Amino acid sequence: MPFTQADSSTTRRFGGTGLGLSIVRSLVDMMGGQLELQSQPGKSSAFSVTLTLELPQP
Repeated sequence: MPFTQADSSTTRRFGGTGLGLSIVRSLVDMMGGQLELQSQPGKSSAFSVTLTLELPQP
């Protein structure tokens, strides 16, 4: 899904466009991971990323 911002006034109030989350989602998808969101409108949002990575062999 392409990036869209629901409320353009957020950019002026908080100094960003929200595009970083769209980029993170694309990277997590490419790495076969999972991006989760917990949000309370008007309060806060929490994002978590889960990736399965292989450890290098010594």
